[in-house]
Amino acid sequence: MIIASADTGAALLDGYYRPIKLITTVAVVMRPPYLSPLRYEFKYTGVNPKGNEALIEELKLLDVLLSKVKFRVDVIHLDMTLGSIDVSELRLKDIDELDISRRAKEALRVLLPVIRPYLSRLKEDFEVPILAIGKESIPVRMAELIAAAQSALYGMRRALRLSSRILVGLPYSVSVQVKERSIETYSLLPAERGLRFETKIEPPDILTKISLNEYPNPIARGFRVLEIRPKRS
Repeated sequence: MIIASADTGAALLDGYYRPIKLITTVAVVMRPPYLSPLRYEFKYTGVNPKGNEALIEELKLLDVLLSKVKFRVDVIHLDMTLGSIDVSELRLKDIDELDISRRAKEALRVLLPVIRPYLSRLKEDFEVPILAIGKESIPVRMAELIAAAQSALYGMRRALRLSSRILVGLPYSVSVQVKERSIETYSLLPAERGLRFETKIEPPDILTKISLNEYPNPIARGFRVLEIRPKRS
């Protein structure tokens, strides 16, 4: 089964390790054995950690990616936890029947009309179910790993441009390994052993101009921080 998914991950943090904005939105396509992306697109979106912007950007980027691939995708996974229902078929009157909290139901009533046009377009153009499966999805997890890598690169360039320390908050249980010409992100969860993503560092000499330090986020257990500092000349 070929699966498309999207997620917005990694955050620019303030000096107290609180998220200022989410950095990167990623759309990805995977096929068995679901250990690496088949195709992906990413965009530096800088959306508010709260609100609906991230999901809207994810739906838009999925449309971009699926318009480019030359093969059929079987299903789309969204980072929404609604028991894997096909959210493109969800109606407002169905929300009361969902096994979610009252607060979540109220939020969904606001969200659904906003994302309905994007869901309808994906459904009509690609004729695939759009499942609200959330963090149980491996393709959603791969989107997080890609977002982490691209956000780390973003942080490196930002640190040089601003000549200041940058804190990048990585997704849950994700770590970064910097190599000579590439950066690799991987899952720290035992059940996700072998799940990783690697991309080239551009420009390649950026590593000679910065120092990197990764450590646990002191206010968010299970999350890690990539601290980036420009080297003094």
